[in-house]
Amino acid sequence: MILVLLVWELILMKYLIIHGDMQNMLICAGIIMIYVWSRRFLKLNNSLVTMLHGKNSTYLQILILSILLASCAGKKENSSNVDSYVNFLSQQISKAGTAGIRVIETPSVYNPGPALRWSNEYLVITDATRKSLELLHIDGTTSSRAGGVGRGPGEFEVINQLHRGSDDHLYVLDRMQSRVSKFRVEEGELFYANSFSPDVPDQNMIEEIFVTDTGHYVLFNHTDDYSTGENSYHFYSADQEFKPVDLLFEFEGVEKMPFRQGLHMAHPLAKRLLWAQSGTDFFMLNSHQTTWERRDLQYDEAESYTILNEYERPISKISASYLEQRLEPVIHTIPIVKDAIRDAEKLPLHHSLFVEEEWAVITTFYAGGSDGVVMIHNTVSEHTFYAKVPPHFIPFSFNGNELVGINRPSEEEMKLTLIEIEW
Repeated sequence: MILVLLVWELILMKYLIIHGDMQNMLICAGIIMIYVWSRRFLKLNNSLVTMLHGKNSTYLQILILSILLASCAGKKENSSNVDSYVNFLSQQISKAGTAGIRVIETPSVYNPGPALRWSNEYLVITDATRKSLELLHIDGTTSSRAGGVGRGPGEFEVINQLHRGSDDHLYVLDRMQSRVSKFRVEEGELFYANSFSPDVPDQNMIEEIFVTDTGHYVLFNHTDDYSTGENSYHFYSADQEFKPVDLLFEFEGVEKMPFRQGLHMAHPLAKRLLWAQSGTDFFMLNSHQTTWERRDLQYDEAESYTILNEYERPISKISASYLEQRLEPVIHTIPIVKDAIRDAEKLPLHHSLFVEEEWAVITTFYAGGSDGVVMIHNTVSEHTFYAKVPPHFIPFSFNGNELVGINRPSEEEMKLTLIEIEW
């Protein structure tokens, strides 16, 4: 009988290796072995043990082990909801815990847009509805407001970028007007200083601006071919009014796809370069790769380094289904987006990147599952950690202890959120 049971256990083990994961295999094999061998040493006088030692005991035990098989194999379906890339991260880098998550109530902000942390006490956040700048206390109460809809001094048609310059001024980019507005932040108040409207070369649009100790810089989005929508990005040094001076480097744009006659849009899962500036360093990271480029703007030197092994993230049916649901409003207007998702073979690894002081924070591209994930990389010590966050949380600030960002479960629901990281 023992021989029969051992043969059956080997069959179960083989099934778990093929259809389950390693963790389930070890747990279930342990349970089965404990059951098979412990029964030899039990001497309990009850009906169950009597039955187990009866003539039908072999068949009964095979039945029990089969039930164990079903329960173990059932865990596989649950584990399929775990993104393979999240599993990969957990094997590559250490996990940082979260000590608490707090929603910062912002009743004065209708529609949160670009934001940054000005200090431990203040946040600057845009209201996309009012086209205004809101200086908030860290508890969410409004300290000062500036801007508004318009084309006059200190007014905006759209707010695309907030940037804190090395001169401690707030710079606000309005691409619609090709204008950069400059503000002071003093004693809890926002004060308009002046504006700059640099000449923009043909086929270009100002993507972002940067003010550093070594000078001013402008990143242009350049249209290479209007017929295909192909674009590239050109990084220039600039004068103090953001007029381009010298082309320093350029990099590729985003993969496009046609959606109407003569019009193109970015592919929803396309490779794209994420970038961030901190001090005199400019960081670049491909959304589908794990190798960085760090360029010193002062000396025009670049170095590449990798914080993770390379990984190709396949798109699963669960991920495709989630993305179709998430992008349903877009798909309703542009049906080709659904085809693009279904035809894709790989998911992006990363969604966003920012660098604050020595901390680089990368948000993992979320494609369904119970948690979102951010990677936190210290550019000085080169230590990297990951932390689980709410699924639709996109951080914009990290001071070494607190992640601050916007949690956006839907277009109608947006919450300013603070997460305490526990090292």
